[in-house]
Amino acid sequence: MFKKFADWIKGLRGPDLPEHVGTFAGNCLLQPMQFDVEGNKQIYQYIPDVMEPLTYTTSFGQKIRPEAMITDMGSIPSWLWSLPGLARDQFLLAYLIHDWLFEAKELGRPETSFEDANYILAEAIRTTMQSRGQVDEGLIRKIFVACNSPIGRKAWEDMS
Repeated sequence: MFKKFADWIKGLRGPDLPEHVGTFAGNCLLQPMQFDVEGNKQIYQYIPDVMEPLTYTTSFGQKIRPEAMITDMGSIPSWLWSLPGLARDQFLLAYLIHDWLFEAKELGRPETSFEDANYILAEAIRTTMQSRGQVDEGLIRKIFVACNSPIGRKAWEDMS
C-alpha cells in the first residue's frame, strides 16, 4: 500500500500534461435518473443522439464515441463541488468521455489503458478550457493527479 501511495506522490510532478487539444462534435443527451446510494449524487443516463452522436477526437486522432450508459458525470465527491473548477458540469463532456472509457473496459471492449484514459481526460478538459479562452494548468494537474490516484486505479481495476 505504501509503495502505491509513494508512486502516486511521484505522479504529482509528472507525467507531462497534454499540451494539445482535441475536438468535440455532436450532441450530449443526459436524462436524470436517480440519486446514488448515499443520496447525494445524481445519476444520469447518457443517450447518444441518433443524428449527431457525441464524439471526441483526441489530438492524436483517436475517435471516442460513447454508447448509451449510466454516468455520474465525474466521480468527484459532492463536498468538493463548491471548489472552483470542480463542479461536475464544469467539464461535463470531458467527464462523459472519461466515464465511457471506464464503461468500455467494463464491457470487455477497452479502448485505452488506465493511464491513457486519464491523459485523454486531461486533454479534453484543456480542450474545454481553451474553447472558453482560459486554461488553468494547476486545475488540470489537480484533476489529472486525482484520477491517477490509487483510488482511481482501483476503480479501473475493478472493471471486468
